[in-house]
Amino acid sequence: MKQIFLLLITCCMFSSCYECSDKSVTCTGYTEKGFSTWFPYAVNDKVIFSSGAAKDTFTIRTVYVSNPYQDRVSARHPFCNAEKSITSVEVNNNGAGKLFISNGQFNDVYASQQSVENLQIYLRGGGFAGKGISDTGIMRKDSDNQTSQFFSSLQMGSITYTNVQVIMADTLTAKNSRPYKIWISKNHGIIAYEEYPGKNLWLKQ
Repeated sequence: MKQIFLLLITCCMFSSCYECSDKSVTCTGYTEKGFSTWFPYAVNDKVIFSSGAAKDTFTIRTVYVSNPYQDRVSARHPFCNAEKSITSVEVNNNGAGKLFISNGQFNDVYASQQSVENLQIYLRGGGFAGKGISDTGIMRKDSDNQTSQFFSSLQMGSITYTNVQVIMADTLTAKNSRPYKIWISKNHGIIAYEEYPGKNLWLKQ
C-alpha cells in the first residue's frame, strides 16, 4: 500500500496531476460557426434535383443540435463533444441515409477549450470532408484528396448563385456510380452534384 501511495505522489509531482486525476465539467453545446448558413435546412424541407427528365428528392428528417451536458474528463480523455447533423428520410440501397451532413466539435478541456472540428457530407454514397466551415465554405483537411474552388458568383442552369464552393473528391478509388463533385452555396445549401463515372449533372430545382 505504501508503495502505491508513493507512486501516486510521484506521478502528481512530475505531471502536476495531469495524468493522475479527472474532473467534472460542463461541456458546452454546439457552437454555430456558419454551418446553418451553408446548410440552411429545416425538418420536412424537400430538396429536389433534376438531371434531364429524372428527379431525385431529399426530405429532411432530422436537424440535431447537441446541448450542454455534464461529463467527467481526464488528461487521457480530455474532450467535450458537440455536434450538429442533418439526415434525410430517403435511404440508399444499403439502408444508409441518402443525405447526411454533420459537423462535430471536439473541445480539449486541458488546452483552454481548444476546438477541433470535423465536417462530413455523405450524398448518395459519395463522401466529402473538411475541418470546419468558414466564409468561403468547407475548410479542406491537409490529408484529404479533395480539391475545392470558391466563386463569388456562379450560374448553375438558369439560376445565378453567390458565394459558391465547388468540391471535387478523388475518383481513383471510386467503384460505383456516386457523386464525386458537389456545389454548395451560402444560404442555399447543396445546389448541384455530379456523378462518377457518367458525369451526370444534377441541378437543384
